Amino acid sequence: MEILDGFDHVAGESLDYADSTLQRWCEGFRSVMRKIGVIESEQSVTGSSPMVGEVPLLVAVGYSYDDGDDDWFKSPTGLRYLFQPGSRWSEFYDRAAETDAWRFVELHGSVRLRPEESPYSWIEVEADE
Repeated sequence: MEILDGFDHVAGESLDYADSTLQRWCEGFRSVMRKIGVIESEQSVTGSSPMVGEVPLLVAVGYSYDDGDDDWFKSPTGLRYLFQPGSRWSEFYDRAAETDAWRFVELHGSVRLRPEESPYSWIEVEADE
């Protein structure tokens, strides 16, 4: 599993995983994918992207914006973490722009999605009484 190659010891050397550890990790990951509806059965090798509600969408877009640079929308980390394919990103950007939190702006001849204030300004904090 290439994803596990990204983990290192604090000292910098790479971690070695036993085959049984990799097997358990893969089984656990597939189990989570089944529970959230991405894959349908234990034998499935393909699936569908999970539905994304407004709050997860705004969090994912905000995370992508914070995590990336000026071209964050070309590879939005938050949407990728939600298992969303690139073919749906425009749809999500349009949905985000329909909220009060995000808008499209024209910058240097191209249209970009930007937060109205800050990426998470839409979150309402309830004060304790």
